[in-house]
Amino acid sequence: MSSLTHKQKKPLIKTSIEEQLANYNPSARKIIVTAQTLFAERGIDDVSLREIATKAGQANNSAVQYHFESKEGLIQAIFELRIPFLEAARKRRLEELKARGNITLKDLLEVHLFPILEMFDEQEQRIFTLFSSHLLSRPTLDHPFYRAQAKMPVGTEIYHRLESSLPHLPKDIFDFRIRLIAGFFLSSILERQKCTSSKKHLYKDDSIFWGDMINVLAAMLAEPFTGEKRPLSAPRHD
Repeated sequence: MSSLTHKQKKPLIKTSIEEQLANYNPSARKIIVTAQTLFAERGIDDVSLREIATKAGQANNSAVQYHFESKEGLIQAIFELRIPFLEAARKRRLEELKARGNITLKDLLEVHLFPILEMFDEQEQRIFTLFSSHLLSRPTLDHPFYRAQAKMPVGTEIYHRLESSLPHLPKDIFDFRIRLIAGFFLSSILERQKCTSSKKHLYKDDSIFWGDMINVLAAMLAEPFTGEKRPLSAPRHD
């Protein structure tokens, strides 16, 4: 069993985000906060820059372009808002693992994913989760991750450690499964919130729930690729 189990801690993300927002002027801050909520609630492609500017209280309909050049620039700014926090949290966990030794696949998944659970309060988790889910539905090359890798050395190290631990997987299959487990994990956050709010106690507590999710994610990632075919339609017997 991993020694880095998920524990409830006092949320720290709000301070981190506020510190990052301080790098922008007041108008740009309003645009970021407004846009991330709209994107989370309705999807990235269904929200116009004009609507963002209006709801952010900007008189100029071109305010987003002025501050961020384009919608992609705004998306990048929102994505990068949490990078310093996530990098710091992942670095701390990864250093603990390195000191302990014998790092497993499940350990690496926890290091990569659990900071989101550990530090975000429920509302921030929801915004982050929905926004990130919408990002995953976009074409891969458009994902801001690929434009921010220089700012994510710890995240990149974890990615390479995961890849190295699964040498039996072809590179493209590994990359595809990483995207799949990211989507699964984000969906798990929303499902856990729904169970909690509806008082459906399928799992006794969070640690059991997330322990089970890590087991599922590790199995999804590690399963050998066989190239086995499964026809979608039943065979015909004429």
